[in-house]
Amino acid sequence: MTKTLLDVPLACADGLRNIPTLYNQPVRDHGQVSDLKSGSIKGIKNFAYGLWDGNVGLVTEPWNGAQKEGVKGFMKGVGKGTSGFLTHNGAAVLGIWAYPVQGAYKSLRGVTYAGTQGEILKARKQVASRRAGLEGDGVTEEKVLRLFDEVSGGVGAYEGT
Repeated sequence: MTKTLLDVPLACADGLRNIPTLYNQPVRDHGQVSDLKSGSIKGIKNFAYGLWDGNVGLVTEPWNGAQKEGVKGFMKGVGKGTSGFLTHNGAAVLGIWAYPVQGAYKSLRGVTYAGTQGEILKARKQVASRRAGLEGDGVTEEKVLRLFDEVSGGVGAYEGT
């Protein structure tokens, strides 16, 4: 439940930010989020550029459309400008919160799974792969099918080629 509180606003912010690609408009790349610092930087950039692009687009989109196609282009520009205004500002408002929280989550997750806890998880994965008999020279189709036959008691027995 708690990760959902992070995922939903983050997905909405990313989705709103990328809507201009649907009508062949560029989208700014603000970088990856790896910790609280990078999340805060991305959130601030997303907020500032989102407000700027959304508000400036209300004027520039109709103007550029009118320059290229006249009245028809102006009307298209009004639609693009309005759409950009709503989506950029929405992404800005959601992103100012969502990206720093994502960074904090990743920072805490890194601390939680470091040290002893991380070693325990790594050891569990090694034990599971040994039990499956898939360690060594790699996983092959034959090994997987043979293991399946052993586990399933011969139902649908595999006969090697």
